[in-house]
Amino acid sequence: MDFRDGFLNLREKGISDIHQITEYKHYKEVKHIDLSYNALRDISGLADLELEYLEGLTLEGNMITKVEGLYNFSNLKSLDFGISAEIFWDVGEHNLLNLHPYHGPPLRTIGAGNQIKEIGGLDELVNLTRLTLSFNEITEIKGLENLEKLRYLDLSFNYITEIKGLENQKELTGLYLMFNEIREIKGLENLKNLRSLDLNQNKISEVKGIRHLKELQMLFIGMNKIKVIQKSELPPQVLRLLDAYFLEHLENENIKLI
Repeated sequence: MDFRDGFLNLREKGISDIHQITEYKHYKEVKHIDLSYNALRDISGLADLELEYLEGLTLEGNMITKVEGLYNFSNLKSLDFGISAEIFWDVGEHNLLNLHPYHGPPLRTIGAGNQIKEIGGLDELVNLTRLTLSFNEITEIKGLENLEKLRYLDLSFNYITEIKGLENQKELTGLYLMFNEIREIKGLENLKNLRSLDLNQNKISEVKGIRHLKELQMLFIGMNKIKVIQKSELPPQVLRLLDAYFLEHLENENIKLI
């Protein structure tokens, strides 16, 4: 066990029952617990534990099927059921409108998430600012109504077909939806503070619904079905920063900018 500065590292400890946390001397004092890559299937027992100071919980790489047992964790700020999709991308210098394809291992097979099929059990987490549910089996964005302080949301590597359910996420600055089944860019009307939007590897054929995003700094839309990008649909700051490098890349990908 590694306990330091309020962080309890229980990564890869073979834990199969959430109550095994109580075997560790300082567990009631922790601010962050890393339980990634264990053998957890059920986390409902979290409700039985006295973790009043807990602000961060990492659970990637388990076999969890349902988000539950979190109703006593109103101080929680960070909750991870999957690894961040950001680590798969080399943003580099030309990051505003990225069309680069991913050239790596079959990402859905790396065991980085869980087996969660539905977003729920989060209503009490009113102070949550970061939520990662990547590498799961989610088909619909819902159950986020009370998470008004959310700033980072990662739902990459799921089976989501539509962007919706984000009406209350007005503080969101990062939205990551790469490797899903999304066909249309919509549902972003209230996300005026959004700075990073990742829609790589979906089924999108048209760039639209983003012109109002005045704070957008990074837009990832590679590996879709886009053939034409209309300048009138891009935020003004995107248009201003397009350079020769990007225009050449558009040409190489047989995408027209009109």
